[in-house]
Amino acid sequence: MSVNLVVTEPKGESDVPEFAIREQLLRMLESPIFVNSHRLSRFLRFTVETTLAGQVETLKEYLIGTEVLIASHPTIRVWTPLFAARREGSAIN
Repeated sequence: MSVNLVVTEPKGESDVPEFAIREQLLRMLESPIFVNSHRLSRFLRFTVETTLAGQVETLKEYLIGTEVLIASHPTIRVWTPLFAARREGSAIN
């Protein structure tokens, strides 16, 4: 099964109550695809929670890499300097 995710910045207040979004998030996290993937679950929870907090503009590659991937897989910590360098526009040899 292929899943295409499109993230768009909200155009204003949502007509969907926050409690309904959180309930749906919990239902999704109980599905097999998320139960079987700790990183994917952390990614979904982090992006939804960040968006609900009104901080969608902070959802950038570096933040997701450090807050989601590193927290869920310690060996990714070695990549942190590369993420930082890419964010700053420099290269590491």
